Amino acid sequence: MIDKISHKKITEKIHGIANVLSKYKYHSLPGLLIGNSGIVCFLAYYYKYYKNEKINIVIEEKLDHIVNVFNEFNLPSHYSSGYSGVAWTVFHLEKEGILAIDSEKTFDAFIPIAKSNLITHLENGIIDPFYGALGDFQLLKETGNIDDETLSIMEAYFYQNHDKGIEEFSFVDKHNINLGLAHGIAGLGLFFLNHADKIRFDISKHIYEFYLKTLNDRVDGPDYSLYLSIFPNTVAANNHSNPNKEESRFAWCYGDLGIFYYLINHYKKFKLNDHKKIVSVLAEKCNKRNLENSVIQFHSHLSCYDIGFCHGLAGIYYLHHQINRVAGFELLANKEYWLNLLLDNIDIFLKNEDFSVEMDGDKKHYDSLGILEGIAGAGLVLLSCVTGNDNWSRSLMFYN
Repeated sequence: MIDKISHKKITEKIHGIANVLSKYKYHSLPGLLIGNSGIVCFLAYYYKYYKNEKINIVIEEKLDHIVNVFNEFNLPSHYSSGYSGVAWTVFHLEKEGILAIDSEKTFDAFIPIAKSNLITHLENGIIDPFYGALGDFQLLKETGNIDDETLSIMEAYFYQNHDKGIEEFSFVDKHNINLGLAHGIAGLGLFFLNHADKIRFDISKHIYEFYLKTLNDRVDGPDYSLYLSIFPNTVAANNHSNPNKEESRFAWCYGDLGIFYYLINHYKKFKLNDHKKIVSVLAEKCNKRNLENSVIQFHSHLSCYDIGFCHGLAGIYYLHHQINRVAGFELLANKEYWLNLLLDNIDIFLKNEDFSVEMDGDKKHYDSLGILEGIAGAGLVLLSCVTGNDNWSRSLMFYN
């Protein structure tokens, strides 16, 4: 429950974010997590609750731009800034009743492309949720376009490769196993948990057992109390007990917090006895993290800490909210601490006049404004605080 003072402060930040995003015309990328589609997603949810007609005009302009770019350019095939993410945005906003979009007419040729992309990604062993087959599958499922052929292809891929070990499904390389939620095996485990009604072949048991062993090795090892985190960012594929980095960041993308979200959902579904140890150990470690030891980047050009969802304050706060919701009680104690940090840094962020970032001489604005790394993602998190509607977060693997 948010008190009246916090509610007012959050609402002020939401209006400030909408003002910035409605005025800024920054790049030609139409993507969901990186690009205009993510901006439209925030503005559309904002319009749903605040009915600002000026915002509605901006949304229509940006949608026209997205559709034109979608039709005219050879976009990447993936979910993050390519075809799948753009299509997901349009279908999602129509499904939510937020925007009246004829998605069938606009993207009538997209579904065959998505199926083709899924097959190509599997053939090349690219299964990453945001750059590979899992993102294609999510789009097809949420738009009601999963057929028997697509299911058979997905199941065959995992069946043929599961005996090679979980390193076969690592999204980094074949030498290091990525443990994170965004591009690692935690994301794969979460995918299976939430698509079990469709995909009958499931390797989530092997993934869970891997995390359990990794946790036990760390807890039973020397100097356990000195570690900030349980799970490293990666481990060597040929020696799972050998972390490539002893500590991991505190974020949605990598580290204990994102992995915790996967594991507590696994616990909720299967109620395994050994899971109580996982939950208690991870909660203990997460409750000791703060701004100073979280490895959150300070952006000197914006004079504030990273407010983004991927590896910033918005993602940390939202994961506290989601983990506590799944647990059914305040398992993670510092949710308000992270919310206040988020609000304070958004306040600083909004005082800037130029949100661009210099990269190789070109100005790239999406780092500061998109869903994944920028203000649009933070805005959607704040909208969820005051409206209770966070269906948008399905785009980032929050399915329940």
